[in-house]
Amino acid sequence: MNLSYYEVYITSLRAFTGMGFPFGADEDAAYMVSWLELNKLDGIKSLAKTYKNFDNQYNAKINLEEINNTYFDLRNISLLMKGPGLFDYYETQLQNNKNINISLINCIDPHYLLPLMFKASKKINYCKAVLNNENNENIIYQARKNLIQIGTTFDIKMIKDNQIELFFSNENIKINNFKKLKNEITPKTVQNSLASALSPDFEDWKQISNLANRTFVPESKESRSKGAGGGDAND
Repeated sequence: MNLSYYEVYITSLRAFTGMGFPFGADEDAAYMVSWLELNKLDGIKSLAKTYKNFDNQYNAKINLEEINNTYFDLRNISLLMKGPGLFDYYETQLQNNKNINISLINCIDPHYLLPLMFKASKKINYCKAVLNNENNENIIYQARKNLIQIGTTFDIKMIKDNQIELFFSNENIKINNFKKLKNEITPKTVQNSLASALSPDFEDWKQISNLANRTFVPESKESRSKGAGGGDAND
């Protein structure tokens, strides 16, 4: 199966609309999934695997009274819902702070940090996330303008499961040395990906397409009188 980035984005957008994401939030979520898919990070597979966790359960509310100076509890709610608002909040906080350190706890889908970090890097100088993966390795994501890096890092502290150490800065931070650099995303790699077809798994794509199809208006005499359907005045 060969698809364009646009096809993946539009179908993802419709899928989130079909799952009850409001206008604007559906665009943010579709961007996150499509960005991962574009960069060969299994965005469609991840969505197909986890969508039941938030299907018609949209919850992006962020109670500012619950944002501690050192941590924020996501309560196992997907970053597809909470992530954009959190990043907007911390970007605003950087207007009065050079650096911000925060622990995200009960974060069930840290891979969605990558598109959020990439987008944020257009406004701030540096962003870093450190987490522990299923192999008990300390994984590091780093973002600065025109560059995303993913790899392993040397042990810096004990990080619990579903915990993310997140760092934002408006200073010119030197990129950390990696224990092992696993992936690097640059404007060149993005352009190469855009020029190539995207190939999500057929069954995963079928599932997302089924969610997107919820947005179609069932054809009926009433719906056609309101403009639904593919007919025109010459039918």
